[in-house]
Amino acid sequence: GLGRSGALGTGKKESVRVPTLIESLADTRIVKVAAGADFTILLAEDGRLFSCGAGDFGQTGHGNQQNKERYTTTPRLVRSLAKVKSVDVSCGQFHVAVCTDDGSVYSFGYGKDGQLGCGDTHIHSGNPRRILALKDERVTQVSCGHGHTAAVTESGNVYLWGRGRDGQLARGDQLESV
Repeated sequence: GLGRSGALGTGKKESVRVPTLIESLADTRIVKVAAGADFTILLAEDGRLFSCGAGDFGQTGHGNQQNKERYTTTPRLVRSLAKVKSVDVSCGQFHVAVCTDDGSVYSFGYGKDGQLGCGDTHIHSGNPRRILALKDERVTQVSCGHGHTAAVTESGNVYLWGRGRDGQLARGDQLESV
């Protein structure tokens, strides 16, 4: 794949044409990988999250990128989520949603279209934030589209938020959201 942003996690910004072991995670059991545009999120069996690639909008979860490296070429632990156990993760184009074992949902990255679910549309967040609108629900699965996000609860309810210009939010004739 295209490696110019470090999203392949090899420690280099070079493209790779064959499957290549990520040496830095060779001793970590990874159970899920999610890929966005120029970044990758990796979920370990013990619930830790790692990320690599471009973090222009905070989508790698390593805080705001001011005065920091633009690219993370080797997977790094998302430290702000180290005290929770992540069980599901999904990437949109430039944002991430994470579900934890207690049913909470966190999001980070590009937020202009409301896809972070925190009620604001003018910010990007490099620090994962809990989606408080879902605090009374136990979420078991998350999924991100280009500019929208979905969550499925333990009781089978589905929540959608973010960009809905093309009907992604299943709201009938209301094509825009936020």
